[in-house]
Amino acid sequence: MNKNKNNQMKMKVIRNEQNKGLLKARQIGVEHATGEYIINLDADDLINKRTIEKLTEQLRKHKDVDIIHFRETILEITENGGYERNQFTWADPQKYSIVKKSNILPLITKTGMGFSAHGKLIKRSLYLKIFNMLQNDKHVIYSEDFLQTVLLYEQAQSYLGVNITLYNYIQREDGAIMQVASQTQKRIEDLIYVTKSLKQLVSQEHQWDIMKNVVTFMIQASQHNCRIKDQFYPLLNKEWKQVLKKGQCKSL
Repeated sequence: MNKNKNNQMKMKVIRNEQNKGLLKARQIGVEHATGEYIINLDADDLINKRTIEKLTEQLRKHKDVDIIHFRETILEITENGGYERNQFTWADPQKYSIVKKSNILPLITKTGMGFSAHGKLIKRSLYLKIFNMLQNDKHVIYSEDFLQTVLLYEQAQSYLGVNITLYNYIQREDGAIMQVASQTQKRIEDLIYVTKSLKQLVSQEHQWDIMKNVVTFMIQASQHNCRIKDQFYPLLNKEWKQVLKKGQCKSL
């Protein structure tokens, strides 16, 4: 968004004639953006009135940081249509201040800060770099944020956690991520793509930690669907063993 002569915000809407999937949609958005930083906002989520202002203040204090990670609130829709407010953050970001390149991904995997695309301000040049690494038009809906966030963390030169709540995540039981039964085959295909891509693109130094997180994430994502377990787990187990055979990490 840019401001016009009357100091009003202008918004650019990009329409894809075909559904290219969420991963490709993010890439197209990043490529068309003109600002130095990107913030992801899901269609049904909310940011606070002063979110951009607060993040701009952080950028003035910490110039050229690659990723700013801020707190969020989960608004869980109840049966009667109301909201339950749950304060949520992946870890206490105030504790870490500026984290440099070699420590970012190990910190994320050890503290369980999460791999969602929202709740972060990300340098556009970094985003372009990881999309260039993927180099395909794969239609990905499920787990795409896990894939891109792992790559962003590994490629970032600096990471800043701030103890400010700036994002409201709307959690719905009937949301796309919950519609497992009708989208099972697509979910399996996307999980396979994400797993193989991470194994190919993540450095050997971090593969063990990433595979552990992949396993945990996939178990949580598919625990109620036996078909996903039956088709995806054998592949996951194979990829896990291949990582171990490289001798970079100790086995369980």
